[in-house]
Amino acid sequence: MDKTVRVAAVQDNPVLLNREATLDLVDELTDQAVQQGAQLAVFPEAFVPGPPVWIDVLAVGDDEEWHALLLEQSVTVPGPACDRLAAVARRAGVVLVIGVDERDEHGGTVYNSVLTFGPDGSLLGRHRKLMLGELHAARALSPLRAGPRDLAGADAVHGGPLGREHAAHRARRGLLRRRQRSGHARRLACGLAPRRRCCARAPTSTTAGCSTATR
Repeated sequence: MDKTVRVAAVQDNPVLLNREATLDLVDELTDQAVQQGAQLAVFPEAFVPGPPVWIDVLAVGDDEEWHALLLEQSVTVPGPACDRLAAVARRAGVVLVIGVDERDEHGGTVYNSVLTFGPDGSLLGRHRKLMLGELHAARALSPLRAGPRDLAGADAVHGGPLGREHAAHRARRGLLRRRQRSGHARRLACGLAPRRRCCARAPTSTTAGCSTATR
């Protein structure tokens, strides 16, 4: 039997490199999504604490302080920020899918990851991006070390692709076999999001928009 799910593709800017303020924003936007009847709230790639947008405007060697701040503000799994996201999902009673900059508890490895939390707050899945995008280009050029490619979670029911992984044929085929959909909703959230800025949150923002999807 088909089941209709109301999905919120959340489009907003993070408070760049401010993890706690961005988590407050996630809480606020998830509330907006629930008020519109969402059962699944999907946030953009690297939303907490934001993507390394400076690599396109700063010369190599001039961005070490930015990379150090990204490492400091990144999310550990498990960890306090992960617990906060779990609490948001549990309080709202929704499935929460969100992109994070994930770091190892010890060391300087940062991953472009997506976390999926159930409506009870449980961590249903974690997927680390196969191609690390901006950080991959910065390998050996900064204090950060880009994490290795990780296939674990790419085909998981509660995992999902990130960025250009949506165009990877084998990954897409595996997801389709498992009828996975949340990752493609996240692509919508990322693809239609306002242009990110290397600053604090813009004074105006796009609220969470909802639509229905039938499985």
